[in-house]
Amino acid sequence: MLTEKPIESRQMICDWCRKAVPISDVRYVPKGNDSRTALCTICRAKHENTGLQPVKKSDPNKKNYFCGRCRYKFRFDSAVSRIKCPYCGEADKLTELKPAPAETLVKTKFNEKELW
Repeated sequence: MLTEKPIESRQMICDWCRKAVPISDVRYVPKGNDSRTALCTICRAKHENTGLQPVKKSDPNKKNYFCGRCRYKFRFDSAVSRIKCPYCGEADKLTELKPAPAETLVKTKFNEKELW
């Protein structure tokens, strides 16, 4: 006696081919640094053959800047060209943002407002 595989009633949409496929055929594949995409069996095979890799981290030469004029935060590689705000186009009120350690932030917050 042959046993037939039950037909999967629940379906899901593949993120690449946009076809409805049984949910048992869908797997999640890394997309970028911190997200995933749902792919069917056929699209997963194509994904593996193309050799797509997750997106690499951004260029370490780029620095974070803040425009005091329009309050826009952005990353820019000043070695490439002269720096100016990509939003307002001005360069007179730009400051480089440097990461602050957590201890500094906590100390600053407690010194500003005495919570005790």
